[in-house]
Amino acid sequence: MFAFIRSMERHERLVSFNLNHLILLAMACLLWVDTLTGISVYYGVGVTGLSMLFKLLILALVFVNIGSYSPKLLLIFLTLILILMIGPTQSFLSFGQTKYYFDDFSYALKLVTPIVIFSYAYILQRIYPELLRNWLPTILFSNFGAVIFNLVLGKLGFGWPSYGGTAGQPGIGVNGFYVAGNELSACFVLLYGFVLHYVWMTQSKRRYVLVALSTLYFGAAIATKTAMLASLMLVFLVPLLNERANLFKLTKLKIALLGPFVVITTAVILFIESLLTRIGLWDRFVWIINEKGWLTLIVSGRDEKAELLLDHFESYASIGDYIWGIGASGITHFETIFYAAEIDPIDIFIWFGVVGVSIVVCAIFLMNFLAFRSIRSSAFYPPVIVLVNLVLILLSLMSGHIWASGMLGILWGVFNGLIFVQREEPEAT
Repeated sequence: MFAFIRSMERHERLVSFNLNHLILLAMACLLWVDTLTGISVYYGVGVTGLSMLFKLLILALVFVNIGSYSPKLLLIFLTLILILMIGPTQSFLSFGQTKYYFDDFSYALKLVTPIVIFSYAYILQRIYPELLRNWLPTILFSNFGAVIFNLVLGKLGFGWPSYGGTAGQPGIGVNGFYVAGNELSACFVLLYGFVLHYVWMTQSKRRYVLVALSTLYFGAAIATKTAMLASLMLVFLVPLLNERANLFKLTKLKIALLGPFVVITTAVILFIESLLTRIGLWDRFVWIINEKGWLTLIVSGRDEKAELLLDHFESYASIGDYIWGIGASGITHFETIFYAAEIDPIDIFIWFGVVGVSIVVCAIFLMNFLAFRSIRSSAFYPPVIVLVNLVLILLSLMSGHIWASGMLGILWGVFNGLIFVQREEPEAT
């Protein structure tokens, strides 16, 4: 009898182990499936829902795993989704916008995805630490390869531009076969941040310079402000944050980095006008600055969209709407052209209220707490976790598509889960 019970326990553990392997393998294929979906859309094959179904399958399997380990934790996540849907449900019952109600549910699921995946990484660390240590870096490297593959294809003339061209003018920037340029930019930041850190810590500084140059090159190739600004920040800040105990001291490294920083900054100042003129943007930039100001230029006019949406919201909202939000299904009753300002805190506030913003802020805090606490330790990953999260938060205020990103959500959770990977490495020389 006892032998039978032990046999069943071994069988259950084997099934659990194999299921986790399947989940992690699927995560490693995430942006490759997005690529396949993009190719099918671009060439009219028509499997547009493949990427969404693939992500839903991953989340469903993760929820099953979390529920088998901690039913209470699963209940918490399901409760959070239900809470997020209170405001949109009220708007749906009032206005009957079925399409946008499904969008609201999609956004609610995307908002909790990073913390769900982060919690899954914590559970793996408790039951299969070797699996976690081997797979999380593999997932990030694999998806990094998918991004580079798409950017190379984009430079070769395949896929979509970041910005569509006007009549007689070509588009600007490259996305490869990824449809959403800003979401690609967010993935670019996260994955290149990870790779830069890994190379700095384990490879020669000469190799780091090569990877850094590729970061700047592909950031410029995407041509979004998000990618270009973030690539410049990552290249210089990854080495600085890895000073750890010497972070706030003047060191030889900081002096050595000052020269390239001054050179690049000077080059940008000297050549920005000719570069923007060549791609047809200089006159538009000057007009925006003169007519609308620097803020509109920095956030690409999103401040005007945000002001309009907030005006609609305030003219309608009750106290309950401030608490729970009104969802896309509510705001589209007033603004039919667009329902998002693409500034994450404002969009989340309108869709899900103060409660929604609070849930996201708490999730980000929880994912960052251990990394912040360990940033000066010899642990391998805390500096880059802190850096990338701060950059992503900054970019969420400029271009959105961070907090509720379908492309980024799972990878963001995986990336923050690196804090549970027990690894210490001396800095490479």
